[in-house]
Amino acid sequence: MAPQGFPDTRPSLVRELLAGDDDLQARGREGLAAAYWRPIHAYLCHRWRVDPDDARDLTQDFFVQAFARGLFTQYDPARSRLRSWVRVCVDSHVRNAWKADARLKRGGGASHVDIDAPDLQLPSSDGEADAFFEREWLRGVFDAALAALAAECASSGKAEPLAVFRAADVDVEGPRPTYAELASRFGIPVTQVTNYLHWCRRRLRGHVLACVRAQCRTEEEYQAEVQAVFGVTP
Repeated sequence: MAPQGFPDTRPSLVRELLAGDDDLQARGREGLAAAYWRPIHAYLCHRWRVDPDDARDLTQDFFVQAFARGLFTQYDPARSRLRSWVRVCVDSHVRNAWKADARLKRGGGASHVDIDAPDLQLPSSDGEADAFFEREWLRGVFDAALAALAAECASSGKAEPLAVFRAADVDVEGPRPTYAELASRFGIPVTQVTNYLHWCRRRLRGHVLACVRAQCRTEEEYQAEVQAVFGVTP
């Protein structure tokens, strides 16, 4: 069961942007950029067909302009999910970048982002675009949670539990190994494999919840996001 509310250790990144404190605002910007860099870059590459190098430039430019204009502070959780809001804003940014690029080409200026007009058509539907963006966002959430789990294990001397967990759930090629196979590979009892996996899976879920919570402004939004990720309320 996840703790209720928003603990002081992981406040809402969006709400930090609204704070009057420069350090809090900087932490909010850094956290949101880290959370959305991967899904935005993948979305630009695969849905808008932008070259990966140009997509990196375009992603960077999106965050620069979004933070300068206070875009994230305009987000209303009562109207949409944050990732849906971000995705729509990215679509708008791409169109504007292409229009500016076309104007530069007509005027003989250098092109900042080289994107061909035929590829700048909106994905076939908002629902399909949202689904793709959500998949990439979810991958980013679990990657961040796995990195947090690895850091926790490194700081607490739990290298072996993490290694067993990775072998069982992360670095799997082909059939998933049985507990007996993992016990033989690591030279530990099957009961120890069970304990390690239970602990790591529980801690990974906690880190996922913390990542999701940090991207929500309200408790209601957090509950809805956890429902979307796990299929159950926290």
